[in-house]
Amino acid sequence: MGAIREQLPNGLAILSDLDVNKKHYAKLPKSLRDILTKDQDAVLQRRLLAKLPAVYPIDTLLHEFLSTLDMELEWDGDKLTVSHGDDISSSRVTAIIRSCQMITDYFNMILGKLLLYQPERDQYQSELLRLRLTNLNGDEGPTRQPYLGSSLLPDDSVPVRLTSIYGLPHLLRLFDCLAAKFENLPPDSGNILALKIMSSDFVGFLEENREKYFSVRRDYEAQE
Repeated sequence: MGAIREQLPNGLAILSDLDVNKKHYAKLPKSLRDILTKDQDAVLQRRLLAKLPAVYPIDTLLHEFLSTLDMELEWDGDKLTVSHGDDISSSRVTAIIRSCQMITDYFNMILGKLLLYQPERDQYQSELLRLRLTNLNGDEGPTRQPYLGSSLLPDDSVPVRLTSIYGLPHLLRLFDCLAAKFENLPPDSGNILALKIMSSDFVGFLEENREKYFSVRRDYEAQE
């Protein structure tokens, strides 16, 4: 690990002058789309629900992805300091971290609006209440991952850390949603550009580790 260090605000940002790998644009390869199909079948046909918290929640997926990129993260309040080696440029580090922040924010903001099947809604409401009480009491637990998202979401609401309990299938639903939105937005839109820079590597990481992060037998239980 080199001595290069970057200080980044913990929030959304606009990037415009970066080289973009356009392989995925958040579109999913067949192996990950197969997970979406199995997830849909589990919930709608087999009457199962994802166990919460997930064995590998989204916060963990993001941190494990970042750990593969020769980067170390440290928090000081709402400031994030990133140490990284010489093999990765400062501009790419900035793009990747801020893309992780946006993925976290978007998931926490739209999960309940766009990403749930009807049988999941009661479970979601119960978890939402529990997490709000956790936030209110300041009881986050000693093993909880540092939060990559913003302290205030784009809709001006205080985030509830749903990324700390939901796992890969719900993250893939978000990517599926984003892929459709990308098609209707200017290709050089600042925030979308940042997501595109990171999405190819992250989707590749998820595909490579899909058997670790997803198992119907392990990750689901019968609906009550």
